[in-house]
Formats: sequence, structure tokens, C-alpha cells
Amino acid sequence: MDTLLAANNRLSTVESLAHLRGCPSITVLDVQRNKIEDVEVLEVFRDMPKLSCLYLQGNPVVSKIRHYRKKMIAMLPELKYLDDRPVFENDRRCAEAFVEGGVEAEREER
Repeated sequence: MDTLLAANNRLSTVESLAHLRGCPSITVLDVQRNKIEDVEVLEVFRDMPKLSCLYLQGNPVVSKIRHYRKKMIAMLPELKYLDDRPVFENDRRCAEAFVEGGVEAEREER
């Protein structure tokens, strides 16, 4: 299996997604518009080595992660698409610089 579509399923806990750690072949994961709140869910995504397309928007966890897009891009090296926008190589370089050195490092990278 390389695609899992689970949008609008009232998923709310890390446990409801923890089994995905056993699915290293998943490249596309759509869990948008659920009720996921716990930032620990990021560890599940980090353990998915081929994840290239993630739809997480519409979950409370998104607003809990400061600099959400930058952090997700830096954390997931294979990510090519996040929510409603593609991830370009320049986005990745700037996100990685931001995570490592803050706003100044990101500015220098641009």
C-alpha cells in the first residue's frame, strides 16, 4: 500500500495513527479534517521514510505547531507536497535553515 486516504474520519489520538509506523511504503497520507490534537503525531510521520505527500490541514494540531509548514518540511526529507501546496527545493533549504538557525539563517539562505 502506498496511499492511505483517511480524511474526515474523526481520528483524534496518536494511537489511531501509530500503526502507520508499520507501513513504511506509504507515500501519500491524507488525514485532513480529523480531530488530531497531539503534537506527538509528528513522530509517527517522521517514522514514515517515503512520505512525500501529507494532508494534515483541518486538524487542531496544525495550529499548535508554531511555524508549522517550515517545521514539517524540515522534518520530512521526502515531502514534496504539504496540504494544499507543493514543496519546492528552495522551500526546503529555507525551512532547514530556519529550524537550524532561526529567521536570520533563513534570510541568509534566501
